[in-house]
Amino acid sequence: MTETQTKVAIVTGSTQGLGEAIARELVAEKMIGGLVICGRNAAGGRRLAGEFTERGCKTEFVSADLSRVEDCRQVIEAAGVRLLFDRNGDAVGIALQDAGNDLFGDVSPR
Repeated sequence: MTETQTKVAIVTGSTQGLGEAIARELVAEKMIGGLVICGRNAAGGRRLAGEFTERGCKTEFVSADLSRVEDCRQVIEAAGVRLLFDRNGDAVGIALQDAGNDLFGDVSPR
């Protein structure tokens, strides 16, 4: 298995627009072996996940509103993330299920 085949990407807002374009490029260029796409358009997300999987990139869609902490957790879990990093890129060294809301900070819209 090559290094590329073991990489899983998360692309947010990927049911349309720029997020969809980024996801399409990752799949087309075979940069990753797996993909988690998320957004609020469930029909579009499921359609894209099916298309990308048929093209050889195992893809999972998670319906998510990333202003909600629980939705953020679901996206991260779908990607199989085992270790979290803070916004400075430092490993926080805790399992996702042990992460509190303070790790994500205030993600609510202002």
